[in-house]
Amino acid sequence: MEIIASAVLTFAAGAFPTVPESSPGSAPARFGLYKAENNVPAFKKVGSGVSIRAGVEIDHGGQTFVTATDTAVALPALVAGTDYRIAIKGDGTLQAYTYADTLPADSKVVGGFHYLPGGYPTAFDQAGSWTPTILEWSIWDVNYRPKCDPRGMTRIGNSGVWMDIYFQGNSSNADGISRNNDPILTGANPPLRPIDYGGNGVAQLSTLNWWDANEHLRHWGKRLPSYEEMALAGFGTNEQDGRGAHPVKTGLNTANNPAGSSSDPNFTSKWGLIQATGVLWIWTSTLSDWQGVSTANAHGWEAYDVTGGRGKLIMQNNADLTALLYGGSHVYRLTTSPTGVAAVAGSRTTETLEKLWDNSENIAIRGACDHYVKF
Repeated sequence: MEIIASAVLTFAAGAFPTVPESSPGSAPARFGLYKAENNVPAFKKVGSGVSIRAGVEIDHGGQTFVTATDTAVALPALVAGTDYRIAIKGDGTLQAYTYADTLPADSKVVGGFHYLPGGYPTAFDQAGSWTPTILEWSIWDVNYRPKCDPRGMTRIGNSGVWMDIYFQGNSSNADGISRNNDPILTGANPPLRPIDYGGNGVAQLSTLNWWDANEHLRHWGKRLPSYEEMALAGFGTNEQDGRGAHPVKTGLNTANNPAGSSSDPNFTSKWGLIQATGVLWIWTSTLSDWQGVSTANAHGWEAYDVTGGRGKLIMQNNADLTALLYGGSHVYRLTTSPTGVAAVAGSRTTETLEKLWDNSENIAIRGACDHYVKF
């Protein structure tokens, strides 16, 4: 593995006693990460690299390491669309590793980040780029991170929410469930039935309706985002436009761009969400009482058998309860949109007519997770 830089923390002599982990009768050497400001990660993006902030203290292997100044983390040759862990070794060296790498025996993971396959905008209605970059909003440490698996996730500013960078793909496994260049889960390519909800690790669902999407994400420790959260997460994407073709895979998938188009980076948000809007709708957790024309009996209510055999919905009509979709789909492109829906897709776009049991190749899912801070 090519090493671009080396980062060694300075040992604060006498700050804590050195206790060898193998000392007979001694307590195990403690591990901890401490910083003056808890509301920021211990690491930050600096140019094309990552540095640990000045003043951070790490207890590891019976020693206490502190940084006097911002210090660069040693990086391998970074690969677009890849998650990295930052580990401290027994000598205080900080090194980034992929999740596939075997960590040194004397190391401990203290943080991580995602190397995005393209650049991300910094303001309203701006396009991203094709140039891979470290996503600053994906940087985390052990005391500042999502409450779930941090791989493939990004922090949505100060909203207290982390969001999947990518649509959920069908390679959901021990390598994470928000991954670059992964076939997208939709109604035409539904996920495996979650183990928690009757699955056996092999059987595939026949649909990806609202209930299916919710159970899939809950199995992985995530949840559906609300419409409110997505309206924040999509900020910065190219507004009032769509991709023009189904992307098939997550990421900046140049293989299935519309003819003559290189639009994929246009739909990256300020926080680094790839395919944030104008590509595929996503389910949200926000429900709506549609209040359509009543088709119920004289009592005003009727039980509808639409839950896949798991009870019935008691409603005034067969579309009374809907879930808000978010973002608009690829058909909403300025030059190709159907009459009446041109320039629809954007960071506040929603559709309120989708029933919980609906299923479509143009509806995908993106996971959300709450923020964790240790004070």
